[in-house]
Amino acid sequence: MGKQFLTKSEYIEIVRFAESKGVMVIPEIDLPGHSTAALNAMKMRYVHSPTLTDFRLHDPLDESQFISTQYFSNGVVNPCVESTYSFTKTVVQAIQSYHKEAEQPLTVIHLGGDEVPGTAWSRSPACDTMLTQLGKTNIDDQKEKVREIKVAMFRRLGALAESVGLSLAFWEDGLMTASPMSLL
Repeated sequence: MGKQFLTKSEYIEIVRFAESKGVMVIPEIDLPGHSTAALNAMKMRYVHSPTLTDFRLHDPLDESQFISTQYFSNGVVNPCVESTYSFTKTVVQAIQSYHKEAEQPLTVIHLGGDEVPGTAWSRSPACDTMLTQLGKTNIDDQKEKVREIKVAMFRRLGALAESVGLSLAFWEDGLMTASPMSLL
């Protein structure tokens, strides 16, 4: 099957080629869904270096069980843990530096937001804490909890993108759970 990733130099080469053809590259870091590879990599990073918790993408106390539409189990980043945002900012800033090196400034980044199973984070103490902090303590419907968590995540990601001078894009179905006004 071959390798399933691009090296930094390959990515920069693609961006330079696109720029030469008048095409803007908009990279996607799909969050919180479609994240099995990132989750597994960061879990292994922690296994090998237990003091490195700055990029943990899951709540270690979360006992939720779910399957994605691609039939991966538990492949969703937990937006209720602070380290998710440290990881995301680091990745976004690295991609920005690649674009700068390729002489095509990055202005928009796509962060996915789609295909999150309705039972994601259903047993995450970190998400229970976050919902309490947001004043969302009387939600009985799990899909509504996921919606509220995603809205909070989109707000955080929007602030993160703004802090590094970027605009955000998401998949439509990622935003369907949130009204545009709830994101303001």
